[in-house]
Amino acid sequence: MKRFIRLLILGFLLLNISIAVILGYRHLSRERNFYDQAFDQLRGGNQGIPMVTIGFEDGGSASVILEHSCCSGAGFDAVAVRTSDGQEFVSNNNYCGLEGFDWGSKESLVKFGAFLEQNGYKKR
Repeated sequence: MKRFIRLLILGFLLLNISIAVILGYRHLSRERNFYDQAFDQLRGGNQGIPMVTIGFEDGGSASVILEHSCCSGAGFDAVAVRTSDGQEFVSNNNYCGLEGFDWGSKESLVKFGAFLEQNGYKKR
């Protein structure tokens, strides 16, 4: 009887671990799909995801697409940024609304890139 109970507990634990792995994979897959679609759009491909483009005094620009877990139900926060010089940045540190992302200084694209890196954005 003790062996049966141990096997039952082990089976229950393995089932829970399997469910956690599957849900984790689905979550990561959705985030990866968001980035793939966002950067396709930012490179001039498909359109449809709301985005904002910020212009800088030095002539450069940056386009931004955000995903909010609180608004879309996606289950994750994500930011995709592509600059006019071809740099791409990703982060889970986003702002509430595209207009909130409009960085205060419009001086230069170089300073904007430095700002992103200082705030935890990673180059893709």
